[in-house]
Amino acid sequence: MSETTAGTVEQAWLFASRGGADRSTGWRALVAVLSTLLFVAFVSQLPVALLADAGYDDAWFWQRADRIATGGWMGGYDGMTLIKGTGYPLFLALAHALGLSVMTAQALLYAGGCLLLGNAVHRASGRPWLSLLLLLVLQWHPAALAWARLLRDAIGAAQVLLVVACLLNFLYATRVHRRGRRWAVLAGLVLAWSWSTREDGIWIVPGLMVLVLVPVVQAWRDLPERRRLGIGLGLAAVACCGWLALVATANLAKYGVFATVETRDTAYADALSALQRVRVGEPVPHVPVPRDVRGAVYAVSPAFARLQPYFEGHGLSWSAPGCGLYPHTCGDYAGGWFMWALRDGVASIGEYASAPGADAFYRQVADDVEAACDAGQLICARWAVPGMPPTTAAQWATLPDHLRRALSMLLWQGIGEGQTESHVASPRVLGMWEFLGGPRVPDAADTLGDRADGALAGIPREAEARMAYRWIKHWIGLGYAAVLPWLAAAGLLAFGWATVGPLRQRRLSPLLVLAAAAWCLAASRWLLLALVDMSSFPAIHVHYMQPAYPMLVLAAVVSIALVAPGTATVAACRSRAPTATG
Repeated sequence: MSETTAGTVEQAWLFASRGGADRSTGWRALVAVLSTLLFVAFVSQLPVALLADAGYDDAWFWQRADRIATGGWMGGYDGMTLIKGTGYPLFLALAHALGLSVMTAQALLYAGGCLLLGNAVHRASGRPWLSLLLLLVLQWHPAALAWARLLRDAIGAAQVLLVVACLLNFLYATRVHRRGRRWAVLAGLVLAWSWSTREDGIWIVPGLMVLVLVPVVQAWRDLPERRRLGIGLGLAAVACCGWLALVATANLAKYGVFATVETRDTAYADALSALQRVRVGEPVPHVPVPRDVRGAVYAVSPAFARLQPYFEGHGLSWSAPGCGLYPHTCGDYAGGWFMWALRDGVASIGEYASAPGADAFYRQVADDVEAACDAGQLICARWAVPGMPPTTAAQWATLPDHLRRALSMLLWQGIGEGQTESHVASPRVLGMWEFLGGPRVPDAADTLGDRADGALAGIPREAEARMAYRWIKHWIGLGYAAVLPWLAAAGLLAFGWATVGPLRQRRLSPLLVLAAAAWCLAASRWLLLALVDMSSFPAIHVHYMQPAYPMLVLAAVVSIALVAPGTATVAACRSRAPTATG
């Protein structure tokens, strides 16, 4: 195949009618546009609960976004200011500035991620029908119709789609001088945005390494291509670090601490890890710092001893959430609730008067514990998995069951359709609704009772007339639940079959690399949630699984496409295609 023909295949763009490779290009573009418009219109009408009193989740995101929108960054400093990253509040503030409802903004972001990924697959592989199929099955995944609360997880899937799409465009679909560098920069910016949205962003690293390292190794002896990749990836790294540094600098200027989020980037994380290393007797399942451990640390750390009245007194109210889930933890701090109890305890002694003061206190606790460990005053363990609370052999024995349940959720098996009710009695609910652009709420008139004409007056509620939306969601969910297990199984078999020949030849096609990266991304998120569920708190939830859903579908569909007719021809075209030098 000539270079001219190969270039024609690669320049064909699914989502634009100009320059189509055949007469069906316009029809594919029309289907893509109609699907996107329908998806955005549909999701915009879905209800979202207004949890205006959820100070650690929904309300926190709204309140920080409101402060950003008014020019106050994250607001005044206290123990709650930097508990989570700025990624989602920045998104909400931008949606507010644009006059979009939160559901419309999230739908546009996700639909845009699907479009961009479909475009990247088309440009990298020359397979327009594959890209259209991916667009449709990704856009209408039932997980994208399940954003029932104001949580940062609602943009997680879109973020990973955008990162993968930008990298794919840069690595395999760039044939115009310098254009690839812009894709690399954009990938770095979106990656930084994702990293500053959730604190568990490490899960994305293995999959991205697969996507990036394979083309780097393949181009190692090709000096122009190696130079292009090196410069582009360097720019991506600079863009990523630059975004995070900008956020940290804003926090430094406003609060006096150079960090993107306190729970990951400051001495707080070191103090929590040090406390969880201490052993007094056998570890207690789902209790990261048991009472006996706290007693031992009080004796060697004057700083931590200041928290004793709180931890052994009214702070025990934090034991209630875990007690209902893990009865053996009643009266102590279970799982992920200890980290919040620790912060409240530090606030109770006045150490959250300033960010530098809180950071200094946590640093002192960490130093005290580490020094006592080194001196033999405390028995301290090393971590099998960094950041994981103490885990017993009995807990590890249950890991297969956690993996099974996480896999069942990833395959959309047994997913309920329950709806969270708004905090209708909260005096803040109307302000939250107005800031979010007036989305629909799930609360029926009988739920609101005599407050229907009070706090939520004028707010449209889901009524019987909107049953059609729930009916459509229900049947979409049933369809995916029936198909996904078979799709995933077929995809795994196809991926194994498709890798045999290319591995022997040491020449991997873009689709094969994309499939490997997507399998890795889906698997790493699945494994992370199973480990957290086993060791700390219930994490096998649709919200937390959001980024893995599109990656599983992407991996399975692309893997099957690898063994479909036409793959070898396209791969041959790609291998002879001219590469960029800019």
